[in-house]
Parts: sequence; C-alpha cells; structure tokens
Amino acid sequence: MSTREINNIYASYESWKQWDQIPFGTYNKKQHYYFRKLLSKRLKRGNETILEIGFGNGSLAGWLRDTYPSAQWIGVEIQEPLVTKAIASGYESLTNLPRPRVNHSFDAVVAFDVLEHLNDLEIRDLFADILPLLKENGVVIARVPNGEGPMGLPNQNGDPTHVTNISLSRLSAYLPAWRIECQGDLRPLWEGKLSSCIRNFIRACVREILASLIRFAFAPQPRTLLASNIHLILSRK
Repeated sequence: MSTREINNIYASYESWKQWDQIPFGTYNKKQHYYFRKLLSKRLKRGNETILEIGFGNGSLAGWLRDTYPSAQWIGVEIQEPLVTKAIASGYESLTNLPRPRVNHSFDAVVAFDVLEHLNDLEIRDLFADILPLLKENGVVIARVPNGEGPMGLPNQNGDPTHVTNISLSRLSAYLPAWRIECQGDLRPLWEGKLSSCIRNFIRACVREILASLIRFAFAPQPRTLLASNIHLILSRK
C-alpha cells in the first residue's frame, strides 16, 4: 500500500478518535492505573528508554512524563498530524522507526492497538526491524483485540482500519526468533474508587468462573478465551 493510500485511509482518524479535541499527552485516571499495572515492574530504575509505535494522542507519553520524568520516550506514528502535534508538545516523535544506534537501544517497545492494522508479512517485517533496536533484555509489549475468542470481535470489527485477527498461535508461526507470552485484559482492580474496585472484583470473579466452565466444556481453549483484548510480551530467544 502506498503512502498516499495510507494517508487517505487515516485522513479522518484523528477526528473519529476525538484526539483533535484534547491536548497531546492527556490521560485519564483509568489509564493511569492501567499503565501502572502494565509497566511499573519494568520501570524499576525510572530512566528506561521506551519506544512507542503508533502512539495516537500520546496518553502513554504524558503518563511517563508525569510518573517517570527520567524515562526517555520516543514515539513513531505514520499519521503526520499526530507527529507534528507531539513535537509541538515537546516530545521526540518520528514517522519511521529509528535506525539502530547506541543511543536508540530501548528497554521496551510498546505497541498498543497497532498489530491488527497490519497484515502478517508487515508484522513479520516490523519485528525484524525492532529486534536490533532492543537491549539484550528488552521486551516488546503489545495490546491487540483478542483474536482467540468471541469477546474480541467488537474491538476487531469496530475499526475499519483493522486488517488482521491476532492470536498467539498465529504470531508464533512466523516469529520464530521471539518468545511470546500471552496475557488477558490486565484490567487493574483499583482505579481510584472503592466502589469501582468492588465492581471490578466481582466482574473479575464472574469472568474467571465463566471462562473456566466454557473452557472445560469446549476444551481445549486458551486461557484468554473471554478476554476482549490480549497483551503480548515478546522477548528474543
């Protein structure tokens, strides 16, 4: 697909997502606790280097700046208006992956809701390009609609730019250089309010019971069967 075709597809994407209505780097309370659960164990030093692919309106960039001000964030985004917006807000942003250099060795590469926009060959090539950018113990953290179960269908089919249903078995077929760990939604129980914590706890218990029953009845099924999104942690073998 040509650059012109890509630009046409994403011409109204920023407006559709309503990113044009809020400042770059904005994040809400739920996102704060989500990012903290997902990344706090991987940001032990606080000065890690993070490369985010497909950063959108920069909610992770803003959270890192406020929570880990010594961490270095670099963003890659194919939509030039978002790159311009990020740079104007004081963030380092590119339209292509940086070339492998000592000062671009990353502790983590993050891609939220990105892989489903690519076909299998593009995903394979992307991870080949990522490999030399990672430090020896670096990881890739990806979130995608769950292609392993029915609850991922609304997320997958609700965006006209989505191309590929992502699952652990599918990725494993053409990413042999990577060790892949698959996790579920990773919703934090605590999101700042006791009432929401109780509600989230009840929901988590119900989901676990239902998932166990369905996986037993229709075995074998993946543990993430009823997750709406799956999180993939990839590291070099």
